[in-house]
Amino acid sequence: MKLKFIIIALLAIANTLSMQSQGIEFLHSLEEAKKLAKEQEKIIFVDAYTTWCGPCKKLSREVFPDKKIGSFFNKNFINLKLNMETPEGKSFGRKFGIRAYPTLLFISAEEEVVFKSIGFKKADALLKLGEKALANQDFSAKYAEAYNQGNRDYDLVYNYIRALNKAGKSSLKVANDYLKSQKDLTTAGNLKLILEATTEADSKIFDYMIAHLDYLITNNGKELVEQKIIKACGATAAKAVRFESPELLQEAIDKAYQYAENLAKAKTALWIISYYKRMEDATGFVQAIRSLDNRMDQEAKFKTVEGVLNYFYKEKAALKLAEKTGKELIKSDKSNWKYNYLVAKTYAVLKNTKKAKKYGELALSYIGETEKNFAKVVERFLSTL
Repeated sequence: MKLKFIIIALLAIANTLSMQSQGIEFLHSLEEAKKLAKEQEKIIFVDAYTTWCGPCKKLSREVFPDKKIGSFFNKNFINLKLNMETPEGKSFGRKFGIRAYPTLLFISAEEEVVFKSIGFKKADALLKLGEKALANQDFSAKYAEAYNQGNRDYDLVYNYIRALNKAGKSSLKVANDYLKSQKDLTTAGNLKLILEATTEADSKIFDYMIAHLDYLITNNGKELVEQKIIKACGATAAKAVRFESPELLQEAIDKAYQYAENLAKAKTALWIISYYKRMEDATGFVQAIRSLDNRMDQEAKFKTVEGVLNYFYKEKAALKLAEKTGKELIKSDKSNWKYNYLVAKTYAVLKNTKKAKKYGELALSYIGETEKNFAKVVERFLSTL
C-alpha cells in the first residue's frame, strides 16, 4: 500500500514537471533577459507580480503552464518573472509606474515599452496580447541606416529583411535588389535569404523558393516551409481584397493547394469569405466555395457556414450552400454539438422552425460537462423559435 502511494506521488510530480516544461519558461533576472533580448533580437515579456496577489497566482497556475501559450511565448519572447517586492522589482516598478498586479509588460532590450496590460488574462486573451506586441516591435531602423549608406554585407541584408518582416513592413525591394546582384542563387546563404524573404505568393522570390523547394524542405523541415508558403499566399489573398482582384485571390488559392494542400484546406475558405464580403458579392462567394470541390476540411466547412450566416444570409443560394455544408459536417461527426447548433441556426434563417428546433435540441443534448455554459446559449436560441 505504501509503495502504491509513492508511485502515485511520483506520477503526480512527473505530470506537474511535464506541464511546467510545456508552459512559459521564465528568467528571473532583468539583466540576463536584456542580454538575451539583444542577442536574439526579441522583446521581453515581463510578468510583474507579487506573492500575495490572487490574480497573479491564478495566472501562474492556470495560464502560464498552458502548452499553446508556452510554445508561442518561448518562441517569440524572452520571458521574465519579477517579484515587485524585491529590490530589483521595486526599482523596476518605479521606472515603469507599476501600481497594480499583475502588470504584463512587453519591453525592448533598451527598456522601452512596446505594450502594457494590467490584470488577469485567460489564455486566448494573453495570446492576443502577445500578437499585438509582436506587431508593434520594429528593429529595422537598426539596419536601415547602414543599408541606406550602401552596406550590402550578407549578414546585414539578411537581418534587415528579417527585421522588416517582423515589423510587418515590406522586405521585397531589399531582397530583390540583393538577389539581382548575386551570380549564384543556390548557395546555402542565398537560399536561406530567399526563404526569409518569401512574404507574398505573387512575387519573383516566391518563384525562387518553389524552384528550390526540395532543398529548403530538406534543410528547414516541411512544416516550416509549408507555413511560409501559406503565410505568403495569405498575404496575396489580403492584397486581392485591397485591390479587389479576383485574379490575385485565385493565384493565392491555387498556389496554396499546389504547394501546401493540408494547410490550405482551412485557410482558403477564410480568404474567399474575406474577399466576397468586401465585394458584397454573395453569388461570387457561392461559386468560389463550390470551385473548391471536396478540398475543404471540417474547419473550412464550419467557417463557410458561419460566413453565410454572418454576411450572405439574404442570398438563397448561399443559404442552400450553408445547409448542404452543415449536413456534411454532421455526417462527419453526428454528436458534435457545434455542428448541430450551426445547422439549427441555418434552418432558423431559412424559416424552417421544425428543423431548427430539431437540430437545436440535438445540440443541447450533446453539450458535455466541460462546456455547460454553452447550454444557455442554445436554450436562448430555442426560446426564440
